Amino acid sequence: MRFKARRMMAATAIAVLGISGLSAQTASADPPCYAGEVCVYYQGSLVSKFAPVSSGSCRYLSHSYDRLWNRSSFNQRAWSGTNCSGRNQLVVPYENANINYFWSVGGY
Repeated sequence: MRFKARRMMAATAIAVLGISGLSAQTASADPPCYAGEVCVYYQGSLVSKFAPVSSGSCRYLSHSYDRLWNRSSFNQRAWSGTNCSGRNQLVVPYENANINYFWSVGGY
């Protein structure tokens, strides 16, 4: 009888550890970048995600970014300045581009 109780306690402990480890991994993961969205990252962490910026418009981001994933069907332009000025790089639809120290995104 004691052997059965120990085995049950061990199984419960393993289950608790497995569930707590799984929930910690889920909580720390970035939300996914869905089709139709534009997502920007800094050192591998998601900074912001949003609908594509329309042509002639500008979206300022409160944090610099070093990668832009354009999952939309519209060209997007990464800008080094906060108001879509300075150096820029075109990011075509479905491209995942590494970018160096940019602050805004504009439509193309």
